[in-house]
Amino acid sequence: MSSSNTPTTAQLLDRHPLLRRLSGQIVWLMFEEHDADPDDIQAFLDRMQPVMNGSAELIEAILSGEELYARIRRDGKGVPCEKCTAMEGKAIALHQEGAEQLLPPYGLGCPLRAEIIPPGQRPPDEDELLDPAKGSAHGDLVCGDWIFTHPWGNE
Repeated sequence: MSSSNTPTTAQLLDRHPLLRRLSGQIVWLMFEEHDADPDDIQAFLDRMQPVMNGSAELIEAILSGEELYARIRRDGKGVPCEKCTAMEGKAIALHQEGAEQLLPPYGLGCPLRAEIIPPGQRPPDEDELLDPAKGSAHGDLVCGDWIFTHPWGNE
C-alpha cells in the first residue's frame, strides 16, 4: 500500500466486524437489559479495554506492512461458541488485505485472542490460514448469553 492510501489504526478498527459496533454505552445497556448488577457491568467493561488495546496492537502490525502472522488462541473466561471453537489454532496473515476483519474477538464475551507469531518462527501452513475472502466467524454480537449472568465483579 502506498503511504497516501494507508488507512489509520482507527479506520482499520472501524472495519472490524465487532469492535466497530461497540461502545461502553452500548455494552452497559445490553447488560442492563439482562438485569446485570452495575458492579458486574463495570468489571466487564474494565476487562474489555485490554482486549481493544490488543486489537489495536494487531492493527499496528497490519499497518507495518511486514510479513507477519498471528495465531488465534483461547485466553479468557467462558466457553467459546461453536463458531469461535472452530477458530482456535487458526492463523491470520496480518500482511494480507482484509486481515483486520479476521481478528478476534468474534463476539462480546469471546475468549479468543490473536498473538503475533514472532518473526523467524515457522509461518503457519496454508490449511491453518484464514482467508479474508471467505469471511470470518463474526456475525453474532454476543458469544453466549452467559456473559450477562457471570459474576464479573467477584473476580
